[in-house]
Amino acid sequence: MIAKRFFNPLSQSMNPTWGDALVLSASSAKRYTIPADTDKILLVGTVDILVKFGASNVTVSVPTADQLNGDAPFFNPGLIDVPV
Repeated sequence: MIAKRFFNPLSQSMNPTWGDALVLSASSAKRYTIPADTDKILLVGTVDILVKFGASNVTVSVPTADQLNGDAPFFNPGLIDVPV
C-alpha cells in the first residue's frame, strides 16, 4: 500500500492538505493523476515502489541494465517536487 500526501503550494509548512492511498499488488502498475496546484508529493510505502512521471502512455519497469539517459524510474522517492 502506498500513502500519498499532497502539500498546498501556498503553504511552506509540512501540513498536508490532501491525502490519498493506493493499494498496489505485486508486478502490476497503477496510474494516478496528481491534483492540480500540487507542488510536492510524499510517497510512502510498506514495500519498495518505482515511480515514473509522464503522460498516460508512460510505463515503468525494473531496469535490467544500466539506464543512463535520465529516463529511469525513481525508486522509493520519498518527498519530491512535482514535475511541471
